[in-house]
Amino acid sequence: MKSVSFLCSIVLALTTAACTGGGSRMPLSEEGRIKFERNTTYDGQVLSVEVSHLDGSTTTLTTARNAVDNGKPFRPLMPAHSGWAWTLVNTAQDGTSYVYTKISWDNDDPTNYLAAGYWLHYPGHPPDPSMVEVAGFIDGPELDVVLNPPRMPIQGQATYRGPAGGVYQYQYGDDWEELAGTTGMDEYEAIATLTADFSDGTLRGCIGCEGDITLRHGKLHQHLPDEVQPLAEPPTDYELHLGVASFNPDNGTFEHSGVTVRHPDRTITQSEGFWGGGFSNIPDPAGNPRLLSGFGDALFEEADGSVGYFWGMFNGLSEAWLAEERQAP
Repeated sequence: MKSVSFLCSIVLALTTAACTGGGSRMPLSEEGRIKFERNTTYDGQVLSVEVSHLDGSTTTLTTARNAVDNGKPFRPLMPAHSGWAWTLVNTAQDGTSYVYTKISWDNDDPTNYLAAGYWLHYPGHPPDPSMVEVAGFIDGPELDVVLNPPRMPIQGQATYRGPAGGVYQYQYGDDWEELAGTTGMDEYEAIATLTADFSDGTLRGCIGCEGDITLRHGKLHQHLPDEVQPLAEPPTDYELHLGVASFNPDNGTFEHSGVTVRHPDRTITQSEGFWGGGFSNIPDPAGNPRLLSGFGDALFEEADGSVGYFWGMFNGLSEAWLAEERQAP
């Protein structure tokens, strides 16, 4: 599945200034932003990622043809998996695409995999900060809601926990003195905690309630325009409360326009957001989906005029699955 956001200006995304002819912010609450379809393949050797563009065209990047480095290993979320990460670049006559992706695969069956990442696409050359397409994706056979949807339980509850991360932008207001009026952007990481109530078909969660939201300094800044500066201050102590969402009992997917941003010391005057995703088709020991994955974003304003924006993704393994894996010899 993939979530597409269009930033008419990646620097001006925090303002109500606008895309050509638009005059409004990104539609944070618009449903249908998540496309519940496969956009990667992996044969045990080569990963392919299909990038969809706003004009309806697509570009496919592969680790065999488009990798700009040899990649590097990482410790995956899923037990009994191995992990690798790549940066992919494709330069064509009509634009340049950048993809950062991580993949983990089952050590006994590499074609059983999970892939996640994001892409940036600049139509035209050279890269123009006023025209950027941005999207994230989470994909793999166990998240295929079209060909193999999960069998959703009809009673009980399950809790999920795992990593969250993405892009964070902040426009500094009056409280920040010499930083006031400047904008920074960086990548963040956090812990997502989620609860599914299968009896009433709902789920809720939080990003940043366990531990702090911190900066990651990942691959993104290598491919952004010079106008985009790193953040001077990390988003410590912010919490993204994911409002109660109803999931589709037939395939476990959901989309909900309800995210509230909180901070113990900053006065947040308003916030809005969106989150959505889907469940794994592989059950845990309790018979519930072992994995919950999705996307979320939140825009918030503060009393001093500061404005912040989170956009990213999350993965959570069920506590029942994690408990069994911890007890395994």
